[in-house]
Amino acid sequence: MEDLKALLDRVDGRTKTPALDSDANFRAAMKQMPADYAWMFYLQPKQLAQKLATLRAQSGRSLPPDQQTMIERIQSFSHAMVFEGGKIRDIGFAAMPRVAENKLERTTLALASADTLLYSAFIVNMQQQFEWALEPAGAGSMAAPLQLISNALSSAGVTKEDWKAAFGDEISLMAAWPASAKLPNAILTVAVRDSGRARRIAGAIASSSGWQKSSRNNAEYYTAPTSGVLIAVSPTVAVSDRLLVLGLDPASVDRIVTHAPVGNGLSGSENFRAASKLVPEPQQMFAYIDLATLYSRLDTTLRPILQMSAAFVPSLSERLDPNKLPPTEVITKHLSPVVASQSYVDGGYRSESAGTITIGQAAIAAGRLTLE
Repeated sequence: MEDLKALLDRVDGRTKTPALDSDANFRAAMKQMPADYAWMFYLQPKQLAQKLATLRAQSGRSLPPDQQTMIERIQSFSHAMVFEGGKIRDIGFAAMPRVAENKLERTTLALASADTLLYSAFIVNMQQQFEWALEPAGAGSMAAPLQLISNALSSAGVTKEDWKAAFGDEISLMAAWPASAKLPNAILTVAVRDSGRARRIAGAIASSSGWQKSSRNNAEYYTAPTSGVLIAVSPTVAVSDRLLVLGLDPASVDRIVTHAPVGNGLSGSENFRAASKLVPEPQQMFAYIDLATLYSRLDTTLRPILQMSAAFVPSLSERLDPNKLPPTEVITKHLSPVVASQSYVDGGYRSESAGTITIGQAAIAAGRLTLE
C-alpha cells in the first residue's frame, strides 16, 4: 500500500523524487534501444544483488573482493522487440564489464556443409567455465559423472593450468540434415591451443569411460560403444592440432578433422548471406537457424509416423488428424531463417536477433516442446 501511495504521489506531482530517466544506467541503456518498439523491458538488479551478497555474508560464504556473481556484474539489462514487415527483431543490452577479451573468428563456418540448418559460434571464458572439472563433485544426479571425470583427470596428473592452456575460448555447434537422412547430425567443436595437453585430457576422460582409442588424420580418436536400437550412434571425439571435435559418428567427425571440401557450403548460401546482413558483425556470438529446412525435415520424418499411429490407434485422430495437416510448402513459404549476433559495445553486451521468430523465442518454443 505504501508503494502504491508513493507512486500516486509521483504521478500527481506531490513529491519530487528523482525520476528513472535521471539515472545514468538507464540513459546509457536507452541509447542502445530503438526509438520505436512493440514492447520494451528494463531491469536494474543492483538491489537484488545487494540482498544476495548480504545473505551470503550472513551464511559465512562471502566471496573475495575481486570476485562477483553474474548478477552482481550486471548494472542493467534492457530488451526491446520490433516488428519489421514480416520479421521480428529483438535487441538486448546488458551493461556489465567484459567477460572475455577474445573476439569471434568463426573459423568453422568454412566447414559447414550446404545441408547445415543450424550453425552457432560463441566465445566463453574457458578458464572459468571448466574449473569444475577438477573440483570435488557434490550431491545430485550429476555428481557421479563429474566425480568420474575429476578422478580421471587427477589420476592422469592433469592440473588446472593444463586445462586452461589446452583449450581456446571459441566453441561452435553445427547440425546438418540431408534430405536422405532420418535424423540430423550434430557436431560440437572447441578451439585447441595446446594439442599435447588437449590430447592428454581427452584421453584421460575417454579411457575412464571405456571409449576405444585410434589414430588417423594426424588426430587422436576416441569412440564410444555403438548404442541405439532403431538408429545406431557411435559418439566420437577427435583431437587435432586445431580442434576438439565431438560428433554422433566417426564419419562426420572425420570430415571436420580433415577439413574436407564442402563444395557450395553454408557460407555460399543465398539464404545465409541475406540473413547475416540483418544483424551487426558479431564479436562474441553468432547463430543461424534455417527454419524452413528444419520444418521440412521434421514433417518428412514425423508425418508418416503420425499417419501410421492414427491407423493403429483411431482415438488419436480425435486430437490430431494427420490427414488434415497442411502441405509442407504451405508452411515453409512463411518461414525465413533466424539469425543472431552479439558484441561488446559501449560498456555492455549488445545482442540482436531477426527472423520469422527470434533466437530467444525459438529457444523458449524448443524448451516447451521438450518439457511436453
